[in-house]
Amino acid sequence: MAERIDTETGGSAVSDLYERLYVPTSTYFVHANPASLLRHVTPDGTLTERPSDPWTRRSPVRLADACVGLVAGAIAHVDGAPNDLFVAYAEAHHARTMTPMVVVTAKGLTRSLRIVQLLDTVRDALDLRRYLAGPANNDPREVRDARIRAMYARLADPDLPPDALKPVYDYLVNRLIDDWADDKVSNAEVA
Repeated sequence: MAERIDTETGGSAVSDLYERLYVPTSTYFVHANPASLLRHVTPDGTLTERPSDPWTRRSPVRLADACVGLVAGAIAHVDGAPNDLFVAYAEAHHARTMTPMVVVTAKGLTRSLRIVQLLDTVRDALDLRRYLAGPANNDPREVRDARIRAMYARLADPDLPPDALKPVYDYLVNRLIDDWADDKVSNAEVA
């Protein structure tokens, strides 16, 4: 349905909202799987009555604003009226909506990191940035994927089951590589 709406309106935001936000939100709130069940476990391994929230406080508001812009833009499009401002409004709010997977990962990392680990994390992030800025240009996607996964594996809580964060890693690695590839193409077009 999202793809059909995008086809009719000439956009891509509805499909992206579905993939980036609806699917992971459904995973964390509706389905029983390792990721959703881990919301009920505290950092010290005990169960909690109140599960962790996979949203930031403002993300649902930004998502609602993006949807309002999409609906207004679609109505304007059907009526033959200009919809540029509605589309820009929707895209701006959509871009500021943090996905549940990113939020859960960030919250988990901040709870489990110690000061020494924080320094190692900063070093790893800077190394990854240097790698993506240069040497990654000559490596195939599989090599880039393995390098990024290795960094995330070093950050993982050793007490978690090995596959507990696999969906999060898959999302983050693919998003990082895809964004890197998009930036590379955009920079090549400008040059």
